[in-house]
Amino acid sequence: MANKAMTKTQIVSHIAERANITKKESAGILEELADLAVKETKRSGQFVIPGIGKLVKSNRKARKGRNPQTGEELQIPAKTAPAGYVPWYEARTGSEPAIVFGHWSALGLRLTERIAALDTGCVWGGTLTALRLEDRWLVQVPCPGYQPIGE
Repeated sequence: MANKAMTKTQIVSHIAERANITKKESAGILEELADLAVKETKRSGQFVIPGIGKLVKSNRKARKGRNPQTGEELQIPAKTAPAGYVPWYEARTGSEPAIVFGHWSALGLRLTERIAALDTGCVWGGTLTALRLEDRWLVQVPCPGYQPIGE
């Protein structure tokens, strides 16, 4: 299925057909695997299915943020992400090409071999960031601050 994730129903049907079992039995196996994944991730911090992938519990550091309506700076407390959830860009396989993205100012600037997260909060008073792809040269310029629409 190109460009679309399979639904739970499609996965259940596929397993039932390939394993020659009922859809009810297939759904039970899938539910048991999901329950095991959550429990193990909570217990040990990760759940690995060799050759397929892993779920990882992530600890998010406390950080500064801004109220998007007022521009007021606020402190966002540290927290643990729900078991099994990782940012979408960490779930990509190693064979996929590197990507550049923005629209996630709370993430801030993040550069690795596989990603370039460039939203550094210009609209909230941060900086405007540009990246030259050929040599990964980074340029940042300060932004004057939050400006409500119409001002």
